[in-house]
Amino acid sequence: MKVTSIKTTTLKALISLTKKKDKLIRQVENIEKQMEEIALHAEPGKTSFDILAAGSKSLKGPKRGARKRRSPHGFMANEIKKLLETAGDQGVSVQSVVASLQKPSSSVSVWFSNAKKAGLVVNVRRAVYRLNNAPAVVAASPVS
Repeated sequence: MKVTSIKTTTLKALISLTKKKDKLIRQVENIEKQMEEIALHAEPGKTSFDILAAGSKSLKGPKRGARKRRSPHGFMANEIKKLLETAGDQGVSVQSVVASLQKPSSSVSVWFSNAKKAGLVVNVRRAVYRLNNAPAVVAASPVS
């Protein structure tokens, strides 16, 4: 590309973008300095959230729209399996799982639906499930 063939509008756009880039680089450098200062003053046992919260006077509570911390991967499945194992043949209701785990009923219902499709659980009655490998209690039928 020849310098003489570059249009004025293209040059102006390049200059504008270069100025924006320089400004962003300065902002990143300032943020990195702040992070280094925090890391230098960090106390053992304190998380970065504790340090930031202590230094900020405007942080009085969770920000609007702040998310709840998530449970570890597979937490709900493991807890439901424990509940199902202790319940045995009687099974456990979806509502009792919701109450004990304090999870949304939709999440628990979806878990049971998927587990039923996978053959892990079976229905005892409506919204009550038991593990599939637990022997079912069946009334004796007359042999003819």
